Formats: sequence, C-alpha cells, structure tokens
Amino acid sequence: ILARQAFIHEIFSSVGLSYVLLYRGVSSENSLRPHTNSTFVSTTFNREIAEELFNAYPMQMGTLYRQRVSIERVFMTYLETAPLNNIFKEAEAILLFDANNLAF
Repeated sequence: ILARQAFIHEIFSSVGLSYVLLYRGVSSENSLRPHTNSTFVSTTFNREIAEELFNAYPMQMGTLYRQRVSIERVFMTYLETAPLNNIFKEAEAILLFDANNLAF
C-alpha cells in the first residue's frame, strides 16, 4: 500500500498536482448513511459518470458530491488501467477510506 501511494504521489506531483477534483454519485432506496466499508471509496474524475450513478435508478434518495481530494488518499486511478477504462469508461479513482470524510 505504501509503495502504491508513493507511486501515485510521484505521478501527480511530477505534473505539479497536490490534489485532484473528484465526483461521487450515490443513490439509495433508504436514507443515506456513512460508508459501510472501511477500506476503499470509489470516485470518478468525470462528473457525467457520477451523474449517471446519481440518476441510475428511480431511488428515493440521491446525492451528487464534488470534492478536491489530496493525492495522499489516492490509491489507484483509471490513468493506470487504460485497458479497463477503454471498456468501462468510468474514469475511476480509488481512494483510501477516511473516517472523517462522510462524502468521500
């Protein structure tokens, strides 16, 4: 995990970035709750993808988040997985869980 974080940090800092702007769309039939998982959080660089997740089902609750996230939390991005991104078009960023961040 530490080696991966160092790799991500080096990639982004080499182009002068200390944070990335990410989006997250959430839909639920129930009220929104804090994360149930305490390892990773799936987000996207693409607002349209987050909006699709937000609008995916006629759910009772939905929210669309946008946040500047420090590259210190980024574990993996679609930039490293081009073959998968060509298939799924998710523009995904996987973040390490942060118990103090309810949205991301």
